[in-house]
Amino acid sequence: MTGSNPARMLAHLRPMRTRAGGRFDEDASCPESERWFPLRITGPLRGAVARPELSEGVIMRSKSVTGVLAAIAVGTALLVPSLAAAQSAFQSPPHDNYFAVKFGPYFPGETNGLDAVGNTFKQGWPTKYQVDGAIGHYWDWFGLQFSAGYLTTGNDDFSFKTWPVLLTAKVRLPIGGFMAPYGEGGAGVGISSVSGIGGADQTKAGFAAIAGAGVEFYLGQFLVGADLKYLWLDPKFSAVNAPNAQGVVDSFKFNGITVQGYVGFLW
Repeated sequence: MTGSNPARMLAHLRPMRTRAGGRFDEDASCPESERWFPLRITGPLRGAVARPELSEGVIMRSKSVTGVLAAIAVGTALLVPSLAAAQSAFQSPPHDNYFAVKFGPYFPGETNGLDAVGNTFKQGWPTKYQVDGAIGHYWDWFGLQFSAGYLTTGNDDFSFKTWPVLLTAKVRLPIGGFMAPYGEGGAGVGISSVSGIGGADQTKAGFAAIAGAGVEFYLGQFLVGADLKYLWLDPKFSAVNAPNAQGVVDSFKFNGITVQGYVGFLW
């Protein structure tokens, strides 16, 4: 419409107001006579809301927490492969049962009772040998072994021999699945026989025990190893000490050390 007053045409419209309640048309920057439409669509910026500033302590704590989390992440990333490698390195061999034949020298360490045979063995009982057969089973790092063998010492005039029957517990540390150092200890009975002492032969069953350590190598289904053990053996043999007027009875002990190598079969 020509000549119409735009302000009069829009007078029936409700004026827009700001959040603070002010009117847009009153807050416009143009002269009042020309105000017929709000010039600031978004309204006046009465006052900017100030953003809170973080203190240096809060920032430092935030950086510390971030650093700790990063260190944990890096440590975990490094530890997981290490644990996997360690588990692989200390894995058990694929076979748990074994049978082995053992052989090696026996070094008697006792010298008591020598007067009864006229000081025949001034340096102790002679070094001889021991042979054993053993069968065992492992439950991962722990195992049990049953063994029976033959041990002897003596010379042309004097003879001692025993058949030790032992139950032995073993604790091993498998390395790489192909070898395992171990410690062992066991006890049982020694059925012993002696001749040439006191003019009479004797056969007795006495307490026997061992403690030692060794190492095993697993080559497929073949077993190779070596061990060193201390043997406690007291068959309770005795003889009258002839040079002594009181007729004192001396006991013969055969404690000593055995060193054995062995071969066996795994299944």
